Amino acid sequence: MYCIIPKNVKAQSAINRKIIQAIESGEFLDLLYGLNPDLEHLSLWGTEPTLNMPVFIKTNFFDKLLERFPKLANFNLSTNLVRN
Repeated sequence: MYCIIPKNVKAQSAINRKIIQAIESGEFLDLLYGLNPDLEHLSLWGTEPTLNMPVFIKTNFFDKLLERFPKLANFNLSTNLVRN
């Protein structure tokens, strides 16, 4: 399935702000848990996840992900390495 979102800077910036807020508040992990509390595989696709790497680091996202999902065996990022 292809993600259909408006392809303009204003719309994409608004979506990115919502994603950042969900990560910072913990809502993102809550939503994942609600979908599958026994999550074993997680892949982030669709944008350039490395652009938000400072948010992941600042919020200890990866530590919290592993705490929340002890069965998690694989985590993948789809990236074109647009950032160092």
